[in-house]
Amino acid sequence: MGTPIAYQRIQTAKGTFEIPLYSMKDATILDKSLKMMTHKGLACYELVDAKVSGVENSSFLRIQTHKVLKAIKGVVNIIKPINTAKARANDKASIIIENTPDYFHVSTPWAGTGLVIPIGPLVPNHYYDFTMSIEISYSLTKADFVLVNVWNATQKKYLVNGMAIMFSTPSVGVKQDLKSIRLNTDSILATDQIELKIFAANGDKSTDDSLNFKVYKAGMTIKLV
Repeated sequence: MGTPIAYQRIQTAKGTFEIPLYSMKDATILDKSLKMMTHKGLACYELVDAKVSGVENSSFLRIQTHKVLKAIKGVVNIIKPINTAKARANDKASIIIENTPDYFHVSTPWAGTGLVIPIGPLVPNHYYDFTMSIEISYSLTKADFVLVNVWNATQKKYLVNGMAIMFSTPSVGVKQDLKSIRLNTDSILATDQIELKIFAANGDKSTDDSLNFKVYKAGMTIKLV
Protein backbone atom coordinates (compact mmCIF):
# COMPACT_ATOMS: atom_id res chain seq x y z
CA MET A 1 0.00 0.00 0.00
CA GLY A 2 1.32 3.41 -0.97
CA THR A 3 1.69 6.60 1.04
CA PRO A 4 -0.92 9.28 0.28
CA ILE A 5 0.34 12.65 -0.93
CA ALA A 6 -3.01 14.39 -0.32
CA TYR A 7 -6.54 13.79 0.91
CA GLN A 8 -9.97 14.73 -0.36
CA ARG A 9 -12.86 15.27 2.05
CA ILE A 10 -16.55 14.88 1.28
CA GLN A 11 -19.51 15.70 3.50
CA THR A 12 -22.47 13.31 3.65
CA ALA A 13 -25.43 12.75 5.95
CA LYS A 14 -23.36 10.09 7.72
CA GLY A 15 -20.39 12.36 8.43
CA THR A 16 -17.22 13.71 6.84
CA PHE A 17 -15.21 11.18 4.87
CA GLU A 18 -11.53 11.39 3.94
CA ILE A 19 -10.20 9.80 0.74
CA PRO A 20 -6.45 9.27 0.16
CA LEU A 21 -4.80 10.36 -3.09
CA TYR A 22 -1.53 8.91 -4.35
CA SER A 23 1.32 9.97 -6.60
CA MET A 24 1.00 8.89 -10.23
CA LYS A 25 4.50 7.44 -9.80
CA ASP A 26 3.47 5.17 -6.94
CA ALA A 27 4.11 1.63 -8.20
CA THR A 28 1.96 0.06 -5.46
CA ILE A 29 -1.24 1.54 -6.93
CA LEU A 30 -2.26 -0.86 -9.67
CA ASP A 31 -5.29 0.98 -11.09
CA LYS A 32 -4.79 4.74 -11.57
CA SER A 33 -7.79 5.33 -13.84
CA LEU A 34 -9.34 8.03 -11.63
CA LYS A 35 -7.19 11.14 -11.24
CA MET A 36 -7.37 14.54 -9.53
CA MET A 37 -5.15 17.60 -9.58
CA THR A 38 -3.84 18.45 -6.10
CA HIS A 39 -1.49 21.06 -4.63
CA LYS A 40 1.26 18.46 -5.07
CA GLY A 41 0.48 17.76 -8.71
CA LEU A 42 -1.60 15.17 -10.51
CA ALA A 43 -2.65 12.34 -8.20
CA CYS A 44 -4.81 9.24 -8.39
CA TYR A 45 -7.24 7.30 -6.24
CA GLU A 46 -6.63 3.64 -5.46
CA LEU A 47 -9.28 1.65 -7.32
CA VAL A 48 -10.10 -1.94 -6.44
CA ASP A 49 -12.70 -4.42 -7.64
CA ALA A 50 -16.18 -3.56 -6.36
CA LYS A 51 -16.79 -7.28 -5.82
CA VAL A 52 -14.33 -10.03 -4.88
CA SER A 53 -15.67 -13.58 -5.14
CA GLY A 54 -19.19 -12.15 -5.10
CA VAL A 55 -18.60 -10.13 -1.90
CA GLU A 56 -19.10 -6.34 -2.02
CA ASN A 57 -16.12 -4.13 -1.17
CA SER A 58 -16.78 -2.16 2.04
CA SER A 59 -16.13 1.21 0.36
CA PHE A 60 -19.38 2.96 -0.53
CA LEU A 61 -17.76 5.04 -3.30
CA ARG A 62 -18.02 3.50 -6.76
CA ILE A 63 -16.94 4.51 -10.25
CA GLN A 64 -17.80 2.92 -13.58
CA THR A 65 -14.68 2.56 -15.68
CA HIS A 66 -14.69 1.62 -19.37
CA LYS A 67 -14.18 -2.00 -18.33
CA VAL A 68 -15.87 -2.66 -14.97
CA LEU A 69 -17.34 -1.12 -11.80
CA LYS A 70 -14.63 -0.18 -9.31
CA ALA A 71 -14.56 0.85 -5.64
CA ILE A 72 -12.39 3.65 -4.23
CA LYS A 73 -10.21 2.20 -1.47
CA GLY A 74 -9.23 3.81 1.81
CA VAL A 75 -12.34 5.90 2.51
CA VAL A 76 -12.48 6.74 6.25
CA ASN A 77 -15.31 8.42 8.15
CA ILE A 78 -13.30 10.97 10.15
CA ILE A 79 -16.08 13.20 11.50
CA LYS A 80 -19.41 11.65 12.31
CA PRO A 81 -22.38 12.42 14.55
CA ILE A 82 -22.51 10.39 17.75
CA ASN A 83 -25.45 8.00 17.79
CA THR A 84 -27.43 8.74 20.96
CA ALA A 85 -30.10 6.03 20.52
CA LYS A 86 -28.72 3.95 23.42
CA ALA A 87 -28.13 6.82 25.84
CA ARG A 88 -29.16 6.05 29.42
CA ALA A 89 -29.09 7.44 32.94
CA ASN A 90 -26.07 5.93 34.68
CA ASP A 91 -27.82 4.73 37.85
CA LYS A 92 -31.21 4.63 39.57
CA ALA A 93 -30.62 8.04 41.10
CA SER A 94 -30.16 9.92 37.80
CA ILE A 95 -33.22 10.60 35.67
CA ILE A 96 -33.67 11.60 32.03
CA ILE A 97 -36.56 14.00 32.57
CA GLU A 98 -36.80 14.92 28.87
CA ASN A 99 -35.69 13.14 25.70
CA THR A 100 -36.62 15.44 22.84
CA PRO A 101 -35.38 15.49 19.23
CA ASP A 102 -33.03 18.29 20.29
CA TYR A 103 -31.62 17.26 23.67
CA PHE A 104 -31.54 15.04 26.73
CA HIS A 105 -32.54 16.84 29.93
CA VAL A 106 -30.94 15.08 32.89
CA SER A 107 -31.55 15.43 36.62
CA THR A 108 -28.71 14.30 38.90
CA PRO A 109 -28.81 14.02 42.72
CA TRP A 110 -25.07 14.40 43.30
CA ALA A 111 -21.66 14.46 41.66
CA GLY A 112 -20.69 11.42 39.60
CA THR A 113 -24.18 10.82 38.22
CA GLY A 114 -25.68 11.75 34.87
CA LEU A 115 -25.91 10.45 31.30
CA VAL A 116 -24.03 7.59 29.59
CA ILE A 117 -23.77 7.41 25.79
CA PRO A 118 -22.28 4.21 24.28
CA ILE A 119 -20.19 4.99 21.18
CA GLY A 120 -18.98 1.46 20.36
CA PRO A 121 -15.43 0.48 19.37
CA LEU A 122 -12.66 2.94 18.48
CA VAL A 123 -9.47 2.40 16.49
CA PRO A 124 -6.51 1.49 18.75
CA ASN A 125 -3.38 3.66 18.67
CA HIS A 126 -5.21 6.62 17.15
CA TYR A 127 -6.36 10.04 18.28
CA TYR A 128 -9.91 11.36 18.52
CA ASP A 129 -11.52 14.75 19.10
CA PHE A 130 -15.06 15.19 20.44
CA THR A 131 -17.55 18.08 20.40
CA MET A 132 -20.69 18.53 22.44
CA SER A 133 -23.07 21.24 23.65
CA ILE A 134 -24.15 21.39 27.31
CA GLU A 135 -26.54 23.69 29.15
CA ILE A 136 -26.92 23.69 32.92
CA SER A 137 -30.60 24.31 33.65
CA TYR A 138 -30.54 24.16 37.45
CA SER A 139 -27.77 24.43 40.03
CA LEU A 140 -28.42 24.93 43.72
CA THR A 141 -24.87 26.00 44.56
CA LYS A 142 -24.18 27.86 41.27
CA ALA A 143 -20.71 26.28 41.53
CA ASP A 144 -21.32 22.77 40.16
CA PHE A 145 -20.56 21.95 36.53
CA VAL A 146 -20.58 19.08 34.00
CA LEU A 147 -17.63 16.96 32.91
CA VAL A 148 -17.20 14.24 30.28
CA ASN A 149 -15.11 11.11 30.81
CA VAL A 150 -14.35 8.24 28.42
CA TRP A 151 -15.08 4.80 29.88
CA ASN A 152 -13.89 1.47 28.52
CA ALA A 153 -16.90 -0.70 29.40
CA THR A 154 -15.10 -3.88 28.31
CA GLN A 155 -11.96 -3.37 30.42
CA LYS A 156 -13.87 -1.54 33.18
CA LYS A 157 -11.57 1.46 33.33
CA TYR A 158 -11.38 5.10 32.29
CA LEU A 159 -9.21 6.29 29.43
CA VAL A 160 -6.78 9.20 29.88
CA ASN A 161 -6.04 7.94 33.42
CA GLY A 162 -9.52 8.98 34.51
CA MET A 163 -9.10 12.61 33.42
CA ALA A 164 -12.12 14.36 31.93
CA ILE A 165 -11.85 15.27 28.25
CA MET A 166 -14.41 18.12 28.46
CA PHE A 167 -15.64 20.52 31.15
CA SER A 168 -18.51 22.99 31.23
CA THR A 169 -18.47 26.14 33.30
CA PRO A 170 -20.94 26.56 36.22
CA SER A 171 -22.99 29.13 34.24
CA VAL A 172 -26.73 28.43 34.34
CA GLY A 173 -29.04 28.89 31.33
CA VAL A 174 -26.19 29.24 28.81
CA LYS A 175 -25.64 26.76 25.98
CA GLN A 176 -21.93 25.93 26.04
CA ASP A 177 -20.18 24.49 22.98
CA LEU A 178 -17.41 22.20 24.23
CA LYS A 179 -14.37 20.75 22.48
CA SER A 180 -12.39 17.90 24.00
CA ILE A 181 -8.75 17.48 24.68
CA ARG A 182 -7.30 14.99 22.20
CA LEU A 183 -7.99 11.38 23.18
CA ASN A 184 -5.28 8.75 22.65
CA THR A 185 -6.71 5.24 22.33
CA ASP A 186 -3.41 3.36 22.73
CA SER A 187 -4.63 1.26 25.68
CA ILE A 188 -7.74 -0.19 24.04
CA LEU A 189 -8.47 -3.24 21.92
CA ALA A 190 -10.36 -3.05 18.64
CA THR A 191 -13.32 -4.92 20.16
CA ASP A 192 -13.59 -2.80 23.33
CA GLN A 193 -16.90 -1.02 23.85
CA ILE A 194 -16.39 2.65 24.70
CA GLU A 195 -18.82 5.02 26.45
CA LEU A 196 -19.02 8.73 27.18
CA LYS A 197 -19.95 9.51 30.78
CA ILE A 198 -21.50 12.97 31.06
CA PHE A 199 -21.69 13.60 34.79
CA ALA A 200 -22.33 16.31 37.32
CA ALA A 201 -19.20 17.55 39.10
CA ASN A 202 -19.01 19.14 42.51
CA GLY A 203 -17.67 22.68 42.32
CA ASP A 204 -18.41 23.42 45.98
CA LYS A 205 -16.51 20.84 48.01
CA SER A 206 -18.54 21.56 51.16
CA THR A 207 -21.80 20.37 49.61
CA ASP A 208 -23.05 17.69 47.21
CA ASP A 209 -26.24 18.95 45.61
CA SER A 210 -28.41 18.15 42.63
CA LEU A 211 -27.65 19.50 39.18
CA ASN A 212 -29.87 19.49 36.09
CA PHE A 213 -28.40 19.87 32.62
CA LYS A 214 -29.20 19.44 28.92
CA VAL A 215 -27.03 17.52 26.47
CA TYR A 216 -27.78 18.66 22.92
CA LYS A 217 -27.88 16.00 20.20
CA ALA A 218 -26.94 18.27 17.30
CA GLY A 219 -23.22 19.00 17.14
CA MET A 220 -22.27 15.93 19.17
CA THR A 221 -19.46 14.53 17.02
CA ILE A 222 -16.43 12.29 17.07
CA LYS A 223 -13.45 12.95 14.81
CA LEU A 224 -10.68 10.51 13.92
CA VAL A 225 -7.55 12.64 13.74
